[in-house]
Order: sequence, then C-alpha cells, then structure tokens
Amino acid sequence: LHLAQKAQAINPKDSASTLAVISLEVRLSRWHEALHHLQNSKLPRSEKKRIQALIQLARGELLLAEGHDEQSLALARNVISVLPNFAPAIVFVARAYSENDRQRKAMALLTKAWKNSPSPLIADALREITLHELPERKEKLLSALIGNTVNGTWQCKTCNHNQKIWDLHCDSCHDFDSLEWK
Repeated sequence: LHLAQKAQAINPKDSASTLAVISLEVRLSRWHEALHHLQNSKLPRSEKKRIQALIQLARGELLLAEGHDEQSLALARNVISVLPNFAPAIVFVARAYSENDRQRKAMALLTKAWKNSPSPLIADALREITLHELPERKEKLLSALIGNTVNGTWQCKTCNHNQKIWDLHCDSCHDFDSLEWK
C-alpha cells in the first residue's frame, strides 16, 4: 500500500496507480480511505461513480454479514441506483431488503432481474429468499426457475482466470474490478 501510494503521489494522473491504492484500501476494509483516494483521483466521473458503488457494495456486504441491516440497506439503495443491471449488486440489495423484513421488495427485484438477465447468482438468491415463503408459493416461484438454468462463469479481463463467485478482486491476479460474466 505504501509503495502504491508513493507511485500515485509521483504521478497522480496515472489511473493504474490510483486503482492500485483504492484496491488495496478495499482489501484492507479501509472504506473511508478508499473513497478519499477515489474522490481525489483524476479518474473520469462515470468511473468514479462505478467504483464508489463497488466499494459501497463490498462494505454493505460486510455490514450485512455483521448484522447491521439498516446501514447495509442505506448503502444498497445507492448501489442499485448506480449499478441497476449488475447481478452482484442486485443480489446484495435483495438480501438487504430481505434482512430488513422487506421480502416482497426483494422478490420483486430478483424476479425482474431474472426475467431481464437470468444468472445463477440471481437464481441462488431467489432460492435463498423463498426459504421463508409458504410451501405453495415457494413451489410456484421456484418452478419458474426449473429449466431456465444458466451456465457461465466470472472471467478476469486481465488474466482470463475463471471463477464461480464474483468478487471485487480476481482470485488469481488480484486485479480490481476485472471480473465480467461470460
């Protein structure tokens, strides 16, 4: 991190060094520092918004896992406004709604996402959220998924490594925000 910060200080217009600092801050769960570096960077505004949403997504998932449901829901609303068609963001928002006793909103979001762009990530979230449904309703909801299984993988744009689960960093080369659904 220290070396990446030094490289960024030498050439603040270099997006690679900026992203390296942000990536390392995120891996260390230093959210405020990552956002500070992002805001002070020379990255284009649209890229800043996307990276900020990804940072909030990572932070929100951690907050959700720690039981801070209301805080995670606040972050979820911002994440979905910036990344409305990004499956990991949709699943995070649905889980945040579900943990805040808003299962209907979670189901509506996931069902719409499934219709627009089916993915295993969304299917798994639908299965998880329907665990609390009445057996008849659960069966009806899940029957819509049967026969609609989608295969694919997250592939790193940098090293072409394939992984089953999306993360902010590639499992192989650890590049930041390099995974895309294939």
